[in-house]
Amino acid sequence: MAEETKDILLFKKGSDVIVITFGGIKMGIGMPRFEFKNILIKYNCDQAFIIDPNQSWYQDGINSKPNFESLKSEIENIIRDYKKVIFIGNSMGGFAAIMFGALLNVDRVISFSPQTFISRYRRAYYGDKRWSDQINSIVSKNYLNLKRLLLKTKSKNSTIYSIYYSTTDKLDKIHSERLSKLKSCNLYSYSFGGHNLVKSLKDKGILTEILNENLL
Repeated sequence: MAEETKDILLFKKGSDVIVITFGGIKMGIGMPRFEFKNILIKYNCDQAFIIDPNQSWYQDGINSKPNFESLKSEIENIIRDYKKVIFIGNSMGGFAAIMFGALLNVDRVISFSPQTFISRYRRAYYGDKRWSDQINSIVSKNYLNLKRLLLKTKSKNSTIYSIYYSTTDKLDKIHSERLSKLKSCNLYSYSFGGHNLVKSLKDKGILTEILNENLL
């Protein structure tokens, strides 16, 4: 059974496991509007696909839930009755998967090429000028530093984070490796793919292997 708004698509298959994916910026990785939908649909688990059309790194909510707290509450409502909850995201969606995963203490987060900070100070310090127009337009400054959030929530959380990134993208390497000393974070690096690593993993069949390890 499918339930859909313009920015949330929910498939219920009667499972006690749910996977929620968060779309990345512009959804430009060779996947459909709701990222990962085509590759996940074959798995016998409930699934929700969420996108942020405003490209606010989910800080300002989404169209159907127009502020951060209402979006967080909606996600919390979706996952409430499940025995296992997995969040997945790429780039901006990878940021969201980590952020909401920490806030809601889900079982596992799978994040590809995520940003782990979006504050003006840290972006300037590391020379990260990507998506400046979108990030500078964010109104709500809820969680701008994911390392700080993970440190804050580590004592009460059991979430396991799997971070996939390409060493050929200098900035992605910086964003991912600043989480390397956190015991809850497992980092997986590749020497190909750049920021579009998830598309390369999909093309090589590695993405399916990653999903099988976590969903089967």
